[in-house]
Amino acid sequence: MDLTSLPIVSGGATAILSMFVMLIFWGKIVPKSTVDDIRAQYEAENNKLRADVTEWKSAYNDERNLTGELVQQVRTLMEVAYTADTVISALPAAGRNSSGGRDEMASS
Repeated sequence: MDLTSLPIVSGGATAILSMFVMLIFWGKIVPKSTVDDIRAQYEAENNKLRADVTEWKSAYNDERNLTGELVQQVRTLMEVAYTADTVISALPAAGRNSSGGRDEMASS
């Protein structure tokens, strides 16, 4: 018995062609130009996102450096404020004698 005489074999080419057409309709098989267009769109979007990431990283690093400078300035100002507080709180004590009154120099 010859396999080409069977109805299944003669319908095999039709079944393969039908499956191929159905795959095209379902969108599982697309032309190369369509795939290339989609890839080009994804690559363009990816490049744009990479540029955005680079820009945000740069902005983050700039902000981080600025914050470090601000922290250092606040520390310096706190040292100055502490020194000024110490000097100002020591001033009234310098004008008094041990008895709680004014010094002779301060009254003259």
